[in-house]
Amino acid sequence: MIYILEDDDSIRKLVTYALESQGYRAAGFAVPSAFYEELEKRVPSLLLLDIMLPEEDGISILRKLRANPRTADLPVIMLTAKSTEYDHVEGLDAGADDYVAKPFGMMELLARVRAVLRRAADASVSKKTAGIKADVKNSDYPAGMKAGAEGSAGAAASAESNALLPGSSHNSSGLPARGHDVLEFGILRIYPKRYEVFVEDEEISLTNKEYQLLLLLVENEGLVMTREILLDRIWDLGSEPENRTLDVHIRKIRSKLGDAAVWIETIRGVGYRFRPV
Repeated sequence: MIYILEDDDSIRKLVTYALESQGYRAAGFAVPSAFYEELEKRVPSLLLLDIMLPEEDGISILRKLRANPRTADLPVIMLTAKSTEYDHVEGLDAGADDYVAKPFGMMELLARVRAVLRRAADASVSKKTAGIKADVKNSDYPAGMKAGAEGSAGAAASAESNALLPGSSHNSSGLPARGHDVLEFGILRIYPKRYEVFVEDEEISLTNKEYQLLLLLVENEGLVMTREILLDRIWDLGSEPENRTLDVHIRKIRSKLGDAAVWIETIRGVGYRFRPV
């Protein structure tokens, strides 16, 4: 179970949906009091924690979690609009396992979730294996039985670790199997740092909004992005879902993508999704 403590309704719902679409169980909370109430019932496998919250700030919450033996080892990823080096250091010094500044791409967040869960699982396995080795070393079993016991324990620990982590198609860093400086899908290549888009090795010209919209869809590959989210992130018009600006820009992008245009799918009544064949 993954908990999300985030007071922004649109972000909390989108993150919850993204996690559930990847096979995780997730629960969101808008205020710390609701989170604390649920925490009394169950400690999650991971907490996504915003810093700017009503009732109590995220740094204070994190320090309380680290001071409580029951939650001292709970993995925490900070989510916040603050992005200065001081804020990064403050969150990490308070005991955060990772830090993601808003606005963030959902693929990036999911990769960080997988990485933090993997590290937590590895740490748990190491502790269990160390305990088993100590028990076996202090026993009177013959050497052959010691080796067998350790081998079985290691295999069980490895199986437990793998069972905790969906998305095995990703590499060891938790990132999709693509280069860090280019997003490549067959005939389509996007260079985020250079603001360049190529289709079949030919550069295409996009307006600033068209580029932002395409990149947002691509970074959230496979996820349905609602009209409200897209309008809010690109035009700050989330409360105007009937606005036709989005549809016009999608049509223009498709007209420029050639054979890759079919990868932008219309989810009728909901929004759009980028899903390359």
